[in-house]
Amino acid sequence: MSRSFRRDLTGQRFGRLTVLEFVPTAGKHSFWKCKCDCGNVKNIRSDVLLEGKTISCGCEKKKQDRINLVKNHSHKQSGKRIYYEWQGMKGRCYNSNNERYDSYGGRGIKMCDEWKNDFQAFYDWAMLNGYADDLSIDRIDNSGDYEPSNCRWTDNFTQSRNRRSNIIVDYNGEKMCLTDAAALARLTRSVVDARYHRGDRGNRLFRNPGEDRKNVKYLVEYSGEIIPLTRAAKLSGIPKTTLFRRYHRGDRGERLFRPTTNKNI
Repeated sequence: MSRSFRRDLTGQRFGRLTVLEFVPTAGKHSFWKCKCDCGNVKNIRSDVLLEGKTISCGCEKKKQDRINLVKNHSHKQSGKRIYYEWQGMKGRCYNSNNERYDSYGGRGIKMCDEWKNDFQAFYDWAMLNGYADDLSIDRIDNSGDYEPSNCRWTDNFTQSRNRRSNIIVDYNGEKMCLTDAAALARLTRSVVDARYHRGDRGNRLFRNPGEDRKNVKYLVEYSGEIIPLTRAAKLSGIPKTTLFRRYHRGDRGERLFRPTTNKNI
């Protein structure tokens, strides 16, 4: 633009810019000092102003960039495992085509609005509550929703003990899964599982295997109660060897516990 014929732009507005004054330069382009509505002052070329290519000091572009970044995952975690965790939760809860939907959304499990609508909120919570790439999100109450008060980061071992399909039993006054109870009782899971499905509970569920071998085969009725023969011997005062001999001979009831005054016991 020829300097002698330059257009006076002083006082004019271009978008968020107000032209303050001409800026003399040695180059072939004319520049104008402009003040942006945000308060910044910047020298801008005449042709750029007149063609509408610049309407702010750059703050408008930064604002739009932030919007675009949020729209396209401003967290920059879209390729990270934690983002897949978040997507996985949403899929299980809201996508009826998800293979695990029936166990989650299908039975009413949801995500809290804060997490559902804002990955950044979920990310911030995760970073403050023990997230690591080798952990997975776990709901403390399997009937509850995905929300801060009901979630934690756990390993596969812990998660396997918090599945809805787990059998929860009472061991020494504490509720726990059958696997953990079996380990504490020093019994194999298969033994305790078989007893559980047979109907055993309480002390009977965690009895010593030796008790099974010695007594279960020899259950007798004494004083209206079914008890092991060895216990019946103690209660009746009859020697255990005598009772075992009578038992194998076929004696039952009063004949099994008859007094031992007769030689032919």
